[in-house]
Amino acid sequence: MGIWDAIKSVANMVTGGGATLSLTLGQRSSDGSFPVKVKAVIADSDLKVEKVYLKVEGVETIKFMSKSHATSQISSKPATNSAFASASASAFASASTSAPTSAFESSEHEETDTNYTYTQETDFAPGGTLSAKKEYEWEGKFSVPVDAQPTFVGKKAKHEWRVYAALSVTGTDPSSSWATFVIR
Repeated sequence: MGIWDAIKSVANMVTGGGATLSLTLGQRSSDGSFPVKVKAVIADSDLKVEKVYLKVEGVETIKFMSKSHATSQISSKPATNSAFASASASAFASASTSAPTSAFESSEHEETDTNYTYTQETDFAPGGTLSAKKEYEWEGKFSVPVDAQPTFVGKKAKHEWRVYAALSVTGTDPSSSWATFVIR
C-alpha cells in the first residue's frame, strides 16, 4: 500500500467515507416486521467491517413558544468628554448610591423539545473484509414492539419512526440516510 492509499484509508476512517450506504424499506408485513435491503458501495480501499447493523428510533418532537427575558445593565461609568464630565460625575455619584437600573426586554421564540421513545441497534449481517470498488447487498427485516407508540403528526407535536443502516468499522461508521416509516 502506497502513501496515498494510507492517507485515503485514514481519511475514510475519520469521515466515514469508506463506503456509501443506501437503505430500501418495504411495506410492513402481516407479522408486523419491515423488510429491508441494505446496499453498500465500497470506496477506493478494502474495508474491514465488524458487522452491518440497523438503528431504529421512535422520536417525539414538540414545538412550543417560550418567553425569554434579556437584561441589560445601564452603564454607571462616567462620561470622558470634558463638557459632560461635571454633570456626569454628579449623576454618577447619585447613581452609585441608589440601586442599579436595569432594562428588561421580553421576547417570544419557538423552541423544540425532542424525546426518544424507542431506540434499538440490531445486528443485520456479519462482518468481513469488503473489497474496494465493489457493491454488496444484504436483505432482512426488523420489528418494533407490538405496543409501540403510533406515528402521529399534529400542528405542534409529532411522533415518527425512522431507521438507518451502518457498517461498524474502526473510526466513523459509514451509514445511510434515515428512512421514516409509519406505525399504526
